[in-house]
Amino acid sequence: MSVSSITSTGSSNTAVAGATEKKSAFDTDTFMQLLLAELKNQDPLEPMNNSEMVAQMAQLNSLQQLTSISSNIEDIKKYMEIILGFSS
Repeated sequence: MSVSSITSTGSSNTAVAGATEKKSAFDTDTFMQLLLAELKNQDPLEPMNNSEMVAQMAQLNSLQQLTSISSNIEDIKKYMEIILGFSS
């Protein structure tokens, strides 16, 4: 499989924050698509183990929580910049 490189020509904080949010959403969507594909294509005679399913759901929950924490930290950073009089 061929993977092309991604380069950035701008360095604004807004562009970086937007890219981070899109990447997080993509990761969650991709994870769910892979999980659903795995469930749809599993061998009916040997289905996925319950503990494996629970582990994957826990990973998804962790990913969502980390994304939320990251977003909250970015919000705090913006508020601190406003309070201190700095603007990006």
